[in-house]
Amino acid sequence: ERAHRIGALLSNGLRELRAQHPMIGEVRGRGLAVGVDLVADPVSREPVPVTTTAKVVYRAYKLGAVFFYVGLRGNVLEFTPPLTLTEAEVEEGVAIVDQAMTDVTRGLVSDADVAPYIMW
Repeated sequence: ERAHRIGALLSNGLRELRAQHPMIGEVRGRGLAVGVDLVADPVSREPVPVTTTAKVVYRAYKLGAVFFYVGLRGNVLEFTPPLTLTEAEVEEGVAIVDQAMTDVTRGLVSDADVAPYIMW
């Protein structure tokens, strides 16, 4: 029940970010296992380059959140937080994802920053 409730908060928070970040395609998952497709174009749903996904993950790490990227094209953010995740931590995590995407969109994370970590 807790995983379902807190996972819904996380998924809904990430879906709400789509208004500011068109790179967010589909948000999907079950319970606290949530995936977010990052797309270059919301209509064609063409995936972003893996470097873009890596930049979001890297910047979020620098801001205090740890999650990974997966998928055949390396364009899916994978969130698998612990069952002890609180509502306040969900809010903080969604805010970090928002800031990370904003910083990447503004060009504040370079290819050189993420080059050592691509596809880890």
